[in-house]
Amino acid sequence: MADFREIPAPILALAQNPPLLKGESLQHYNDLLGILVVETAPTDLVEWLWVLGFLDRAWDVLRIRRFKCALIDLQHKNAMRTIVLKMAPHGSGYTPSAFVEAEELWSADSAQFVKHGIDTSAVPAIAATQISKNLEALDQRMERAERRCDRIMQQLEYRRELFAHRARSVAGSVLKEETAQRPSLTSSESAVPLAPADQMVSDQIPTDEPTIVPPSPGSETQKPGAEETLAEMCQSPPLAPADQTAPDQEPTDQVTTLPTPSGAKVAMPSVEETSDAPSNS
Repeated sequence: MADFREIPAPILALAQNPPLLKGESLQHYNDLLGILVVETAPTDLVEWLWVLGFLDRAWDVLRIRRFKCALIDLQHKNAMRTIVLKMAPHGSGYTPSAFVEAEELWSADSAQFVKHGIDTSAVPAIAATQISKNLEALDQRMERAERRCDRIMQQLEYRRELFAHRARSVAGSVLKEETAQRPSLTSSESAVPLAPADQMVSDQIPTDEPTIVPPSPGSETQKPGAEETLAEMCQSPPLAPADQTAPDQEPTDQVTTLPTPSGAKVAMPSVEETSDAPSNS
């Protein structure tokens, strides 16, 4: 049942006086209204009016269904008369009193249908056929009511989606304004691009990788094992003490003889001989 404390006053006046016909239940109407309010949760006057409009159209659908059943029941007597006349003996006619007795017999005893091989559902089928135009008109009214119900729900969903889209747009604009006011960090796109390797200056060379110096055009390619030979050459053997100095480790303080242009060798005096010679002074 609907909680009338949550319904706005203008809507409450309409809900308490629904468009019901004689014999229709107000309690049933209010129960449907309560279920509909819980499922749709209207938030403003427009949505409340749409909810009431949906309930009235849905109530019309239920009402038309009852009308169709009532019309078929009213036509039941005429359908029974049609069957009784069709099952009458050939060449024999019913007097008015005999026809009434036969009709009462068929209505009270279903064995008459079995006796003549007729299904009991043939009576309402004949009745619906006899009033088919009226039933078709009711079906059209029911379809229009159903389409109006669907249209109301579509409008409600579209309106809520539109409001949600506006709320998201406002929130997005506020977020953009807050982001624009914050200091931005330097991105990779704004960084200074590195020059080519042959045009880099010292402050643009990356420090996390060793600098590779390209070989000169005239230099020869280093053979395998050249790094080990170069390391061995850089490690010179330590010099022994003066009294244990080997001939190949003696200091080269003596003058080395150089070949003369003619091929003869001239012995140059050593430093010791030069020091032992008498000075001319």
